[in-house]
Amino acid sequence: MSDTELRRKERWQVEKDIMKLAWPSIVEQILVMLVGIVAMVLMGRIGTAALAAVGLVNMVMNFIQAVFNALSTGTTVVVARQWGEKDYDTIGHTLVQSIIISIVASAIIVIPCLFLKEPILRIFLGGNSADALALAVEYFGIILLGVPGFIIYLVVAGAFRGVGDTKTPMFVAAISNVLNIGLSLVLIFGWGPVKPMGIAGAGWANTIARWASMILILAMLKLSHGGISKARIRSFKVRLDLIRRIFKVGIPASLEQLVMQGGFLMMQTVIASMGTVALATYQVVTNINSMAFMPVTGLATAATAMVSQTLGAQDLRRADMAAWQNVYTGVAAVTFTGILLVVFANPLMHMYSSDPAVLQLGISCIYILALVEPFMGVNNVISAVLRGAGDITYVLITSFVGIWGFRLLTTLALYHWFNLGLQSVYYAFLADFGIRTLMYWIRLRKGKWKYIKV
Repeated sequence: MSDTELRRKERWQVEKDIMKLAWPSIVEQILVMLVGIVAMVLMGRIGTAALAAVGLVNMVMNFIQAVFNALSTGTTVVVARQWGEKDYDTIGHTLVQSIIISIVASAIIVIPCLFLKEPILRIFLGGNSADALALAVEYFGIILLGVPGFIIYLVVAGAFRGVGDTKTPMFVAAISNVLNIGLSLVLIFGWGPVKPMGIAGAGWANTIARWASMILILAMLKLSHGGISKARIRSFKVRLDLIRRIFKVGIPASLEQLVMQGGFLMMQTVIASMGTVALATYQVVTNINSMAFMPVTGLATAATAMVSQTLGAQDLRRADMAAWQNVYTGVAAVTFTGILLVVFANPLMHMYSSDPAVLQLGISCIYILALVEPFMGVNNVISAVLRGAGDITYVLITSFVGIWGFRLLTTLALYHWFNLGLQSVYYAFLADFGIRTLMYWIRLRKGKWKYIKV
């Protein structure tokens, strides 16, 4: 067999491995997105203030959860390296340390937020809508109660992905999201003896589903016969050596997420100053855009796990091939879904709202956003590759440059100097993702990420 045929065969095997890891994550993202869509649609039926309130709280929760998503990433990367090294005994210890960290961190963050709900939300909403603020405070207080359960779910799911098992998190997500949707319908609008609870019902549905996801994934950890079953949990002792290893990935990842989410929240304050219609429209368009991102999110999960595992096994050539194949597939997928968003912009917006102002503004923003989709695809996949390699400091730098140096400043300039309104946000997306695409592409081409120790 010639070298060309061998390379083609190897590339085909890499593609198969990518899809094996990616498709359950894509399905999981579809389920998560479905819950988001249902929640936003239901809030739209209650009113524009409820829509804006839920969107605002989701933005704040994304900021809070950024720390724990980074912890999950740290767990995935360290476990995947150990899996590639065939160090199965240490995987169980790593998972225990991640759970201990998540419990402590959730208490440190959630308890103060419970006492400072209104001041926190007021910062980002301003004084534009008293109704939206009151609803947001009520909703925020309820869903904070589900955060500890969700955090433990995240880190355990990260361990499953680290050993190449993306099906178990998908299964757990399916059960918890179906539960979330069912409870939302009953608790928001009432059914039988259950009285309508409005936005509070959506909060309780979310909280109950998150605790259910924790219970279920811990049960799957015990019952699993797949890769994670080799990682027996024999001790619950604190292991500082493993905590340091998790933190080596997790702390830069947390800082990166905080930089990103902090930028998003600053954007939120700018958008809130544009009025309730602009704020509600932004939440709807963001929700719709998540549809285009489902394939890329799955591919990013596959990229992180594959790169970590292959680097742990010292197979640098396969790691490089997996990285680039994920990039090419991601760009093609997100470009196609971006085109679909343009074609179906009108019916998608009508699914969320009947407000003419929201509809008109949202459709124009979707058209601009379609231009950004290919760049967003490159950014998300290459950043996932670099996280898997442990090159998270570079991702942190690029996030700061793109979001704070380009997105935020461009939005402010276009909004205040050219009176572009909400459209300024999406033109700023183009500036942000354009510069980050260039920075990531150069980094991936140089290949230094393959030699980082984790």
